[in-house]
Amino acid sequence: MTTISELVEDLSVGMGVHRKTVNSYARVLLDSELLPKSRGRSIAHVDAKHIFRLTVAVALSERIRETPNLIEQYIAMVGSGVPHGAPVSLTHTVEDYFETFYSLLSLNREDISQEDEGLRKSFINGEISINSTWPEIAFTFHESIDSPREVWRFEPIGQGTRTWKGSGYMKRETVLHGRLFLMLGTENGRNYHLQKIGVDGGDR
Repeated sequence: MTTISELVEDLSVGMGVHRKTVNSYARVLLDSELLPKSRGRSIAHVDAKHIFRLTVAVALSERIRETPNLIEQYIAMVGSGVPHGAPVSLTHTVEDYFETFYSLLSLNREDISQEDEGLRKSFINGEISINSTWPEIAFTFHESIDSPREVWRFEPIGQGTRTWKGSGYMKRETVLHGRLFLMLGTENGRNYHLQKIGVDGGDR
């Protein structure tokens, strides 16, 4: 199982951001209980939602003190256009979706359905765009370079259409390749997905 300090090291490598910077965001999320704290001999380990939260914090690159409120807002975003009072089935958050797709990375190919294998490939070959001009995260899925792209957008529930005029004419976003989450930790000798399912080796 992976610790916070290991996640900091691995995201630093995977995102090309200085380790001290990643650690600063991790510390403020720990203090805000958005990441798990170790207590005594009980060492806290991360799961998919913790990976997502720290990744989004680093991608936004906002002032440290503003990060907890921003992360709470971003992880609660739902599918674009979902209104207030919508049925629960429509209000799954972007963090929920990330956890679902991330879990597919830990499945052996012989244990995965054809549909889920397609989703797995689309996630690995796709992109996650994190917009810092206004609250928005977009997942772009495609099984291969030549396959059609599908984009899922997430925003705060009930948010109206954003206009370029209201936010200026520059959109700032960080785009992360889905392979980041498949390869996370490998350069430091860790494999998050083999750790999770408790096997050694094998074709992923």
